[in-house]
Amino acid sequence: MSFKTILAPFLDRSTAQDAFALAAHVAARFEGRVEALHVRAHAPGPGAAYPAFPYAYAPVDIEAADAASRAAAETMRETFDALTGAASTGAAAGWREVRGLYPDAYAARARLADLTVFGRGGDAEGLLQEPVLEEVLFNSGRPVLVGAPREALFDRIAVGWNGGREAARAVSCALPLLREGGAVHVVSVGEIPDYRPGPEDACAYLAEHGVVAEPTTLSTGDSAEVPEERFLRFAAQNDVSLIVVGAYSHSRFREVLLGGFTRHLLHRSTVPVFLTH
Repeated sequence: MSFKTILAPFLDRSTAQDAFALAAHVAARFEGRVEALHVRAHAPGPGAAYPAFPYAYAPVDIEAADAASRAAAETMRETFDALTGAASTGAAAGWREVRGLYPDAYAARARLADLTVFGRGGDAEGLLQEPVLEEVLFNSGRPVLVGAPREALFDRIAVGWNGGREAARAVSCALPLLREGGAVHVVSVGEIPDYRPGPEDACAYLAEHGVVAEPTTLSTGDSAEVPEERFLRFAAQNDVSLIVVGAYSHSRFREVLLGGFTRHLLHRSTVPVFLTH
């Protein structure tokens, strides 16, 4: 597998710029193509019923909603034109606009992309982007890359490893990236049960696929530092430029309540994060 078709959702101006730049960087490395995608939501019906009160309706201004949707699409197309016209990205790129359900339509289009790339964005953009990112992760069957562009993206890569299904899938899907890595670390936080493969086993698997990797087990000890922060501190100390992890080993509901490794990395990592579920 390689990354030939790379999808970049255009949700708002800020995240779209980062998504496109990062997607173009990966596409140029693999001689691939970037597809910028914006989904215009279907116009709502004349009223919306409240389930608890089936005869109560909230009026919806269809024309106003459609005009807002059309204006947002125009803004995103102008952003794409500006990005492709400003300078050569080193990769082919195209624009696609579709009508569909939000955020389902993004996951549907991502099923025929090798990778979907999201920009980092700030807090306001994250509110818009997070449901799309999760929908793509859970319902496209494809990996996701989240972050801002970095020239040294493949120099040092840290793989989060716990011997679980999600981690194994992430390693397999990330093989094209790992083969490009100048240095690859397979990192576990705390001891892994004997019945699960450890970081050394993961490194042996990678060696069979042409990737030289170094295993590392980080001790949690008596420190109050949570595993996510311990992992990020290792990444910072080793000048890691890309993180590879399996996403959401628990349910989304549990991750929302308890925080979770995935959410912590998405909100706190300063380098791009490659995710699969």
